Amino acid sequence: AAAVLAGIYLVMVELRQGREISTVEMIHKRIITNIEHDSKAYGENISDTLAKACANTQTLTGSEQTQLHYYFQNKMRFVFYAYAEAELGSFGDGIGSVQNWQGRSLSYVNDVLSYPVGKRWLETNTFWQDKKIAQTDPKVAWVQSLKGIPPYGSSCDQRKKLVIPSVS
Repeated sequence: AAAVLAGIYLVMVELRQGREISTVEMIHKRIITNIEHDSKAYGENISDTLAKACANTQTLTGSEQTQLHYYFQNKMRFVFYAYAEAELGSFGDGIGSVQNWQGRSLSYVNDVLSYPVGKRWLETNTFWQDKKIAQTDPKVAWVQSLKGIPPYGSSCDQRKKLVIPSVS
């Protein structure tokens, strides 16, 4: 009788984990589908627009601004992706790198905050800047806690150092 009860319990645990994994998989698929769809707005080669976003933001065209909007939006979607992987379901419990969604998200947020227009985009975004949402959404609260400072420094500044020789 004890073996049958133990077996039933293990089957129930397996079913719960399967449901959790399926839910996370559906959420991930939805996020990735949105990212793939929106990446068509900026194409495979956004490097000229990103370089211009560092060097001369006043000359960005409407098309380039649209490209940057979707680029930044997609970077922030990866924050949702990392959060969903870490927080939904109990199957990832105890796996440190999976549960550290903030650490995994730093590079994505840094990619946005590294550009002056990215900082402005994040500061004026109706979702990411909303203080009320931050009270109930840990992702938004965490992004707001960065205070617009790129976690790893500005990639624009690093690029300028690479191409503009310093005078000592």
